[in-house]
Amino acid sequence: MRANGSRTLNVAYGHKKRARRLPGSFRDEGLRGGLLAAASAVPAAVVLALAAAPAVALTAVLVAVLPLGRRLPLPALVVVLALVATLLDPRGVVLPLLLPTLLESNAPPTARLSTATMLSAALHFRGFSRATIHPQRRQPEIFDYQSVSGTSMWNPTAGSYTRYGAVESLLRDPDDRMLIMGSGDEVRLRFSALGLPPLPSGWKRDFLLLVDGWAKDADANTAFSQTVNPLPFHGMSRYPYPAGEHYPQDRIHQDYLREYNTRPALRLNQPLRQRAS
Repeated sequence: MRANGSRTLNVAYGHKKRARRLPGSFRDEGLRGGLLAAASAVPAAVVLALAAAPAVALTAVLVAVLPLGRRLPLPALVVVLALVATLLDPRGVVLPLLLPTLLESNAPPTARLSTATMLSAALHFRGFSRATIHPQRRQPEIFDYQSVSGTSMWNPTAGSYTRYGAVESLLRDPDDRMLIMGSGDEVRLRFSALGLPPLPSGWKRDFLLLVDGWAKDADANTAFSQTVNPLPFHGMSRYPYPAGEHYPQDRIHQDYLREYNTRPALRLNQPLRQRAS
């Protein structure tokens, strides 16, 4: 991975109370399929409660049906809610009380954006966080930062990487003097919070890291997948770039290559050797 320009940390502030939205454009299973899916999701206990307490039953049905909104188009979900309300709440008492909490206002959320300045950046080898893979692969891998291993199933791409140590001078500006990281490397960034304004009552603070850079993997379909070079740069027309283009060759960039990119790729896995007979 190559990264530069991580000199600032954007901090977003927003009110923590957010209304839920009834979906408008999700996967369209059709009206008939949506109604069948909604009916199949209502538990038997809800059906038994219909005759006893219409108001309670309506609330339970809405709770059971609304999660289906992620799979239903909006028209189908509205029809389901209308049918349920007609059957269980003929006087229209419960549904008007619930809808304000289910619908989201069109007004943009209140937010502020501030910038925290980077104080330092240190590159070192850390290892590999334990990965958890969903059994049906329905979501991306989840990595446990607290569980780390120093070994990997692959070696980093061959080539020269940024030497370990202080690297804040490479990350202050988004230029072509980039930080080149390999498998298992970690860069630890520290930012100043002195300039951040205090939070108003009821607000929370989120952090957004602005990164400018490139990533390369060892896939057979990736250009130059087996080597770090040729290095990318902001002025290239594409990657791999044509013969008439090249990485900057002025003194600043040549000094950068000699001073920082001096670490050969780690050999985390050694080749198997045939035992001598």
